[in-house]
Amino acid sequence: MREKFRAGTTYRVEGPACVRVIEGEIESLGKVLRPREQLVVPKSKAMSFTVLKDSLLEVRLGDGARMEEIKEPPIPPDWRAAIERILAMPKPVKVLVLGDVDSGKSTFCICLANASIGKGFKTVIIDKDLGQSDIGAPTTIGMGLVTSAVTSLSQVSPIDGYFVGLTSPSRVTHRVIAGVQLLMEKALNMGTEVIIVNTSGWIAGKEARELKWSLISVLKPNAIVAIQRSTEIEHLVRPFKSIRGIEIIRVPSPPIVRMRNRGERRMLRESSYKRYLEGAKIRTFSLSQVGLLYTIYGTGMSLSRDVLRELSETIGVRILYGEEATDAVLLVAERPIRLSEEDMKTIRGKFGGKDVVLTYKGGEEGLLVGLLDTDGRLLGIGIVKEIEFERGIIRILTNVEGDVSMIAFGQIKLDENGRELRKFDGWVL
Repeated sequence: MREKFRAGTTYRVEGPACVRVIEGEIESLGKVLRPREQLVVPKSKAMSFTVLKDSLLEVRLGDGARMEEIKEPPIPPDWRAAIERILAMPKPVKVLVLGDVDSGKSTFCICLANASIGKGFKTVIIDKDLGQSDIGAPTTIGMGLVTSAVTSLSQVSPIDGYFVGLTSPSRVTHRVIAGVQLLMEKALNMGTEVIIVNTSGWIAGKEARELKWSLISVLKPNAIVAIQRSTEIEHLVRPFKSIRGIEIIRVPSPPIVRMRNRGERRMLRESSYKRYLEGAKIRTFSLSQVGLLYTIYGTGMSLSRDVLRELSETIGVRILYGEEATDAVLLVAERPIRLSEEDMKTIRGKFGGKDVVLTYKGGEEGLLVGLLDTDGRLLGIGIVKEIEFERGIIRILTNVEGDVSMIAFGQIKLDENGRELRKFDGWVL
């Protein structure tokens, strides 16, 4: 549908939708779109645009999409003032953006980044929202260099990343802190002038407090942007009110934000998995050439046949492979088995009380992994298809083509279409 739009009007669009400029100019989040350019709004997301000149637009609305004129400014005036304050700070400036779920954190990051590159500053965004990451695949912390104005973080190409392996930071806060700190150091070493860290919406509870407080302590941001509908972020920022070098900037949540339910969030994740696995092929890796992370496998010594035979008799199921490390033991059975706590206690006793992980042949299939190069840089993700434990051979479905030096195991299983099958509380292997 082609329609004329009057200069000075503003519209909110819920996706899936596409607005293409035929004549005139529109602006969204600081990016000006001219003829032949388009604003794409994914399903389950909402965006706004303002008509700068009388324009002829081609509007395509998908199932469930809608577009409506709005009177209030899509970007609160407080945001513009906050962005001016941040960009006036001495460089390099580090910005940590905090907010609840669907509060507008990503939108603020886009507005700040667009304004920053508009002033000629070298700008990087670190996206640590593991479940709804736009820069990099889900379960990763992505870092992207902003080279031109964007309307979505997904338009920022990743230049580096850190594999965490879960969509929630609650059980792996240490990995999140390590990953953000590592990427921050890399951004600073690149000579970046404005570094923006987008965070997850996990704000309530002692563990959430510890994660956010640890990030602030480690990163030492020049500005903390607290996006609030009311006072929901105050418990996170108040402890730092008197710390020299940190400015706390409170801004309201914008009216254009669309609240998403759990099903929509999962759909967006699965669509992202699929995108980052596009064109994947099965690659074979040998433990003699790659190291393994977040697993016992490949870190200890193989158990002898006599020990495996004794364990098989104790458990009542054949143990195909076993490995003992300094602090833990991995056992691979020929089929799935559930042991009582008493039986597990007996097995642990055979190994001096060490932690024992019991899995089965085929139980590894579908595990999400991250593939790293010789510099420890994340190359991409993959899905485990098979492990030949005795031979030390791992087959992974991935589109990564470069040399791989390390494979990091996640705690999620996917099918080949990116659908989440299962999540695990601890290491699977």
